[in-house]
Amino acid sequence: MLLFRKFVVLSLFIAAPAANAVELFGVKLEPASRNQLRIAVKNAGVKLVREAGDDQFFDVYEAQDLLPGAKFLYLGFTKQDKLFAFAEYRFNGLKHEELLRRLRRKYGEPKVLKPEFITDYHYQWQDGAIQISLYSDWGSYATRLIYFEPQRLAVLKGEQKAFLSAVGSAQEFMQPAY
Repeated sequence: MLLFRKFVVLSLFIAAPAANAVELFGVKLEPASRNQLRIAVKNAGVKLVREAGDDQFFDVYEAQDLLPGAKFLYLGFTKQDKLFAFAEYRFNGLKHEELLRRLRRKYGEPKVLKPEFITDYHYQWQDGAIQISLYSDWGSYATRLIYFEPQRLAVLKGEQKAFLSAVGSAQEFMQPAY
């Protein structure tokens, strides 16, 4: 399992594969199912913190052993078809130059997006249907590396909004009863 974890880290050093071949834990993200990724993560020995359920929209894993400086890995899947929507690594701190160098080697030069604050940065790559984003989150003093499929992420956000709307109206209905 330790060898597989090293593969995940070392894969950032390898030249980019053909378009539409972004992988995590040996699973191509386009199109990856929730079960495929969960099995691959489990086989890699990554510690599960919380698995998504009816009221949760993403899994949470400890990521300290996956990428240097990473704290958590979040994996999100659409509820209806259970397909990959996003994977997010959260790092403490704002500057991660080595990570940026690795991503540049793997995916080429990024598109640089205008950040909200002058001290922030936001880099983005596209590989097939998968977008890769590295940015500083000044508000939480963190850096985030996100792999996502934009259409499925929009579906997931819609599912989450509908769920919260339904829960909110149910809570309003129940409130007077207590």
